[in-house]
Amino acid sequence: MAIDRRTFLAGSGAGFLVGGSVMPLASYQRVAPEAIEHLAGQLDGYYRADAALGPHTVIPSVLVQQELIRQFLRVANGSARHALLRTSVAYAGLTTWLYQDAGDLATASHWANQALELAHRVGDTQLVRHALTNKAMICTDQQDGPGTLDLTSAALADENGLCAKVRVQAMQQTAHGYALIGNRRGTDYAWTRPPRCSPGSMTTTRGSTPAGAPPATSKSSGQPATTG
Repeated sequence: MAIDRRTFLAGSGAGFLVGGSVMPLASYQRVAPEAIEHLAGQLDGYYRADAALGPHTVIPSVLVQQELIRQFLRVANGSARHALLRTSVAYAGLTTWLYQDAGDLATASHWANQALELAHRVGDTQLVRHALTNKAMICTDQQDGPGTLDLTSAALADENGLCAKVRVQAMQQTAHGYALIGNRRGTDYAWTRPPRCSPGSMTTTRGSTPAGAPPATSKSSGQPATTG
């Protein structure tokens, strides 16, 4: 049977909850588009809640949503499955950000890897490059300059095809990476280099990067680390 809008929204703001757990969905044959839209529509609110309340307050609810998405993926197919996978990438990126904000970089790395795998499953280059940039942010917080540069180099491959948002985020992390290895010249160049995007890639189309993407800075600093 389909999951209609009223049934979905009547469950809970955090999904289908029964005794504090996500109820099994094995009996459902498909996932209604309204359910996916509902999940995607909550992403920006979670980022705002993180800013206002801190990650520890938000993480439990987001993990419930992650489990709900996992169960939906067991039964989703066709266009609904593709849309759900895109939403799953966004939630993995959100979860990465929350754990990074909480200072748990090991768990953040786990979710960053999940986001990267899901982005490959979706087959969207912009999502893949965005996920690589998120992993670079974690390397920056770990003071791993070479690792940061490895990841941003991969993210910026075939740079002319990237949308402006992903490119700017990757270049900012490149500046962090050069600063961490003490390369002031590289830092300045990455921080001030003019865009090389083609005109058609300067506008980010709907869904070309995960909804509710985190700010384009690492948690350790809003600016590149200073060099001597």
